[in-house]
Amino acid sequence: MVMIYKLSLIGIENVNNLWNLHFYKFGDSIGVMANGGVNRMRLVIWSVDKLSTWSESYENPGGSISTTIPADRFDPGCQGVCENKKMGPGIYALTVQDMVNGPPYNYITAKPFIISEYDLAVTPDKTQVEPGSSINVTVKISKSGSLIDVSNNVKVEIVQDSTSTHFGAYAMKISTGIYEARIPIPQTAAGTHFLYAAIITNKNIYQDYPEIMGAGSYSGIILITNSASTQTTTTPSSGGGGGGGSAGPSGEDILNIEVREKFELDILKDKIISYRFKNASNPIYFINITGNTNAEGITTSVEVLKNTSSLVKTPAPGLVYKNINIWVGTSGFAVPKNINTAVIGFKVDNSWIKSNGISSSDVKLVKWDDGQWIKLETIEMGNSGEFTLFEAKTNSFSPFAVTVNTPEITHSTVPVQTKQPIITQTPTEVPTGASTEMTAIPVTTYLSIAILLILIIAAGVNMMRKRKEK
Repeated sequence: MVMIYKLSLIGIENVNNLWNLHFYKFGDSIGVMANGGVNRMRLVIWSVDKLSTWSESYENPGGSISTTIPADRFDPGCQGVCENKKMGPGIYALTVQDMVNGPPYNYITAKPFIISEYDLAVTPDKTQVEPGSSINVTVKISKSGSLIDVSNNVKVEIVQDSTSTHFGAYAMKISTGIYEARIPIPQTAAGTHFLYAAIITNKNIYQDYPEIMGAGSYSGIILITNSASTQTTTTPSSGGGGGGGSAGPSGEDILNIEVREKFELDILKDKIISYRFKNASNPIYFINITGNTNAEGITTSVEVLKNTSSLVKTPAPGLVYKNINIWVGTSGFAVPKNINTAVIGFKVDNSWIKSNGISSSDVKLVKWDDGQWIKLETIEMGNSGEFTLFEAKTNSFSPFAVTVNTPEITHSTVPVQTKQPIITQTPTEVPTGASTEMTAIPVTTYLSIAILLILIIAAGVNMMRKRKEK
């Protein structure tokens, strides 16, 4: 039997939850949604010391749970877990227990979260670097609005995805509450990476992954590239009145183009080449292309449109956030013969999501293909505070649109072979003696925290079960 489980922590405004690592402050209630496909489930919170700090059981929930972990379960005065099981600052794992298929009752999936007592402001001296160079990062630590020193280590790391080696350095104190780190960039590094900082202990709880104390921060994207690039950003003039307007270089009505932004890079066979876009009006912030061939001087351009593209017959379905044209190379270049795969990174303003009363999970990227709009596989990557970040995969380029409440339309199926950081559909399991086959929704986290938490939970739960069976 195969069961699919999904566990979600409902983020609050300005929560950085990239890689599914959620940060909460004391006083925050944590909303929880779990879809497990079974009629009896149990939610359990575990500490890194394998202590069960909170649990709640559900009978006949229709295969889903929606609840709230009350704010009073967390106490800033606790060092770790207090005797009353209230939780102090630190990292915890929220797990789902299947109460149908047992005993023993398996822990199906876990979602890590941090209760933070500090605020971390992380600032790199650059956002684009070359392999073999270095980047300097400043970390400011505050508590209740004032800069403060910490007795634990402050570490800064750069992460690409769960399969790539992360790299980083410890930050050194330069004044009260201000720390600096110099991070060498490996010669082999390339593509889009993510910058993090955390206050950690000297305790490694899985391989070389440290235990995070009650503070962590995602601060943005670092592009590592050794390809010289040129950028052109143009804002077309309104031109004269009357008529449908003249065509731009792509054939788009020039009066419909709000911003045109383009880069020129060399496409390399089996290498991720990252085009990074910077204009504030452009919802596309990167396009990563893996080539099937080597090609010099390939221009990738994004046209941000005022309305539906003049090149399509019908508007995109649903509520449209932005209409965009994306073009790669000259006509005939952007085909599977030349492009192995491409990942489009785009962002949606959180204020737009809130004002329209919609869920970020409803946001999709659609593409005009052979006379119809098709829905691309779209993955929510996290929240930068101002924007929610997404990625979508494609192997061809044309007019696109970012939409919500999109009706059921044809999905594009694109085989992907890429090291682009996405939340991959890999199983998360807690091994037990049960023979039930289970596949869980992934928990890809900063420094692979989900993996280490699940292993800790598995070891503790199995040990206690064996003792009881004896």
